[in-house]
Amino acid sequence: MTSDPNVQERYPSNINRSKILEFAKEEINSTRSAMLSDYESGYGNITGFHLSYGDSKLGKNYSGPIEHPFVENENFSILPNVISRRAANIWNSEGQVVQLPKDRADAHMGVIGIKNNTGVYPLNITGSVKGTFIKVEFEDSPLHPIPLPIPKYLADLYEYRLHERLKRDIDYNNPTGEDNDSFDLPIPQPDDSGIKKVGNITVPEGIVKLSFFNHDPVPNAEIDFNGTTLLSLNLRLNDEFESDEHVMSLHGIYDQGTGNIIVGSRSAKFHGIAALPQLSLQNGEQYQKSKMALFGDFNQTKIEDLKFQTVEDLVDASEECEYVGYFHVESTNLTKEELQQIDYELLNPIGRPHRKIPNLKLTSGLLYSPNCAIALDLHDCQGLRDQVYDNGLKRIILVASIVVLCQILILIRQMAQTNTPSALSKLSFWTISLMNMADGSMSVISLLCSMIFTDLYIQFAVCAFLAFTCSSVYEMKYAIQIYCTQLNERPLDWRTMLQGTPIDERAERLDQANNRTNENGQNTTNNGQTMTADEHAVGAELYTRHFFTMLVFLFVLLSVITWPKKHRQVFEYIFLTIFNSFWIPQIYRNILRGSRTSFGWEFIIGTSILRLVPVIYVESFPNPFNHHRDIFFVVFLVIWMSVQIAMMVLQEILGPRFFLSEDYLPKAYDYHPIITKGDIESGFHFDAENLICKGDSSNDEDSRTLTYVTDCAICMQKLEIPVVNKPGETNQELNSPSPSHQSLESSSSLLPSFGKATNIIARRKYMVTPCNHVFHTDCLENWMMYKLQCPVCRNSLPPF
Repeated sequence: MTSDPNVQERYPSNINRSKILEFAKEEINSTRSAMLSDYESGYGNITGFHLSYGDSKLGKNYSGPIEHPFVENENFSILPNVISRRAANIWNSEGQVVQLPKDRADAHMGVIGIKNNTGVYPLNITGSVKGTFIKVEFEDSPLHPIPLPIPKYLADLYEYRLHERLKRDIDYNNPTGEDNDSFDLPIPQPDDSGIKKVGNITVPEGIVKLSFFNHDPVPNAEIDFNGTTLLSLNLRLNDEFESDEHVMSLHGIYDQGTGNIIVGSRSAKFHGIAALPQLSLQNGEQYQKSKMALFGDFNQTKIEDLKFQTVEDLVDASEECEYVGYFHVESTNLTKEELQQIDYELLNPIGRPHRKIPNLKLTSGLLYSPNCAIALDLHDCQGLRDQVYDNGLKRIILVASIVVLCQILILIRQMAQTNTPSALSKLSFWTISLMNMADGSMSVISLLCSMIFTDLYIQFAVCAFLAFTCSSVYEMKYAIQIYCTQLNERPLDWRTMLQGTPIDERAERLDQANNRTNENGQNTTNNGQTMTADEHAVGAELYTRHFFTMLVFLFVLLSVITWPKKHRQVFEYIFLTIFNSFWIPQIYRNILRGSRTSFGWEFIIGTSILRLVPVIYVESFPNPFNHHRDIFFVVFLVIWMSVQIAMMVLQEILGPRFFLSEDYLPKAYDYHPIITKGDIESGFHFDAENLICKGDSSNDEDSRTLTYVTDCAICMQKLEIPVVNKPGETNQELNSPSPSHQSLESSSSLLPSFGKATNIIARRKYMVTPCNHVFHTDCLENWMMYKLQCPVCRNSLPPF
């Protein structure tokens, strides 16, 4: 293997990495020195704070050293007066914390709120809150963008990296290489307010998510920052339809005594973190505690450890809008000791009793971008601590695992009840396949979540394992058995059904074989048997399809995650509707095959409820997934599932084809035909000498009832068959056109002798196979539960 090329060789000669690192270290030293000054000295030499907002409006490019002591005013600060006033009102929402200069023109706009609760403010705010934002438009004094230039020593590096990014984008969008003259266009400056710039919010309102992480979650007795902790903030801004997302990383300070938060961004052109103490709106306790916390963090980082990769990241971040944020966390009803007990238990859970954990809630918030001139007001931001969120997610995963386990148990019971070819022939392969796809999808989703939520890896892995077991072991085995059982069936579709072709043509094939035998003068018996499918070959094929489908679904799912909200909802509705339509193939098969029963009702009701429960929970109740609520879709799914089950109930009670006309139905084989004397005369494998005449004597033979007495080949017991005394007609003529739909009442109208209740019952006591062998009904049904072959000649039998 060849070694990696020298990093310096990637850059042109005008970019000297070592020189850039030296200048970067000098800039950091200068920034830290500026932080040593007092509040009245202003920002000092901090990158991005060389120009005040007032001077920027006047068109200046540098404010110069201030001669007047620094006060929070737009003539000295980068914050416009309207922004600093809003920030002060946010921090004073539960009592006065800061006071802006009284000589400001907007002094009358100050608002001081009342504390909402009697307790202290949260000590640890590691967690996420979600709310909405509104873009503020100041009609009287529109915001003016402050130019934030790149330091001169980074100009060449910035231009080169921007050029490379543009080149990659053009190569990606234009793979043919045409119109490469676009490289000759001038390189835009970082202060150009392009629409595609990260943080450049153009919508009037949207959704905001803030994820806080305390760097010092539990106060340490040896290092006390007077209740001030450093934090990191992951900020996500979306429009209402989540089609345009802005993700930014900010750092800041949280004051546990007041519940106030201040954050700032960091890039090569803006060192918002170092200026946080000066952005505290006034000189006082907050300013001193902020400086102490920042110095404690800076002292842990050696300037000599600065890597060029860090400089590259800061240069790349210069493309974004810079932000400064002010937030206030609502107070609690707990004391400091009670909050400490909660924090200790959450970090080291051993079952200590504690008070109810309060939710995180921001009473208000403000985000301001100096270089993009954007102000965002935050509203209704609330959420949970990370540990509380994880515990709730653990419970949800546990319930989901139990649901999957119940599905496995119900499926095992169903497999035990339908372990014969006759029972398997009634089941729909595609019904099990849809269930298999749904459980396989759950396995894939759980596996993805186990990689995203690393703290919950074990819980998601267990759920993924159970779903994989249900899908790839039990359901696949069941599907293979059904597929192999039905492999030799003649394909039947709606076109064939509308033609009225019989479902099972094995009797016709037997008649054709007998005719050919009679023509050749041979008297042989057809002992052909249905070929048995190789389960190993079928299993290999089905498993290949299954895993390939799961792989495709994985890539589709990864793509869907990045779609806008509206498109994701459409995919979700289609996806869930299809996966909850698994009884439709079974209803279809019942119609085609003429089967009243299929799966057991325990399995039908149980699996329907178990598969609806997760959807109802996610779509109807607040959940850790932050999924939107859609009651109408839940009602639709419940009604849709109920309609499918009701259809199967009606098929069992009224018949599988009760809603279709007999003219458009396939002819199913009738195991209980009406036997006539003509059948015996035409060679029905019956011995005419065994006919017994019952009833009073009469000169009219047609009025007498005949009974054929024979032995059942299965139980070897006596079998009596009523025979209609119609010498000129056969059972095919009497039972046409559709014996499966000819009721006993219609039979009695044709044949008066069969109108008696005793003969109706007698007809259901025997079964005649397509090869014209007769058995007791109970005997043949029990036989066909295990083999769909005639016990006498081993010919294939249609399912009953």
